[in-house]
Amino acid sequence: MNSSVKLFLREFIPRTMACHFARIEINASRPKNRNFPHSHDYHEIFWIEDGDGWHLINGEKFRLQTGSCFFIKPADVHTFDVDPEEKFHLVNISFSPKTWETFRIRYLASRTVPFENSPSVHQYHLSPTQLEELKKNVYEMAAGRGTFACLDRFLLNFFYLLESASSVGNESSSLPDWLKKACREISQPQHFRKGSQAFVHLAGRSAEHVARELKRLLGKTPTGLANEARMNHAAILLGQSQEKILNIVLECGFRNVGHFYSLFRKQFGISPRRYRLLQQRIVQP
Repeated sequence: MNSSVKLFLREFIPRTMACHFARIEINASRPKNRNFPHSHDYHEIFWIEDGDGWHLINGEKFRLQTGSCFFIKPADVHTFDVDPEEKFHLVNISFSPKTWETFRIRYLASRTVPFENSPSVHQYHLSPTQLEELKKNVYEMAAGRGTFACLDRFLLNFFYLLESASSVGNESSSLPDWLKKACREISQPQHFRKGSQAFVHLAGRSAEHVARELKRLLGKTPTGLANEARMNHAAILLGQSQEKILNIVLECGFRNVGHFYSLFRKQFGISPRRYRLLQQRIVQP
């Protein structure tokens, strides 16, 4: 991707709108002049609703699957490709650096967030549960006609979901593909309920090799990663449902309630009940 063109947000939206929203299908029959290397004068978030393909960005090539999510900075040069018989549906939201900076200062000033100077590629993976929740937010975005209030609401919801997503493009950008895949897939309930054995199975390597490489590359254990995924899933259920905590414990694959509470407090700093109260409280006059 040595040569590229630059796209401008003003070509897609009037100045009175805060963002551009689109959902498109990329397939092998799509004209090549629609899949060209490009940069922009805006930030972009995109994710894959379904299907498979490739993302070429800054000289690197990443496999796209259902749930793949990328943060694109203005200077990034990227495009898409698919193998014969493949296709995928992509959703993207684009907004100006000024809009992003205003949002970041207002809501995320004390946190590490995407669109910063490093790493060179910000890639995440969203679980089926997170994708379904995101779909609801997208409907609100489309109905809101791209206003600043609508974009703020979408981004706030999105970053809440992102906190429970498995990052596969930050500190783990140099991970081997088999380990990236295991880190992504362990976020799904059918896998994390089975604990560390499921992670080893997903990795397709011996338990000893998986544990050794995971410790060396990420400083974590298979059990630790599985439990992080369980706690992230529990946090979503606590914040967005009225399901009994005991049922959430069972849903996450635990039989020992005390162990669940201990892990949750270690990861979030408060009890599950307190977390739910904070997430669902209504401010009274």
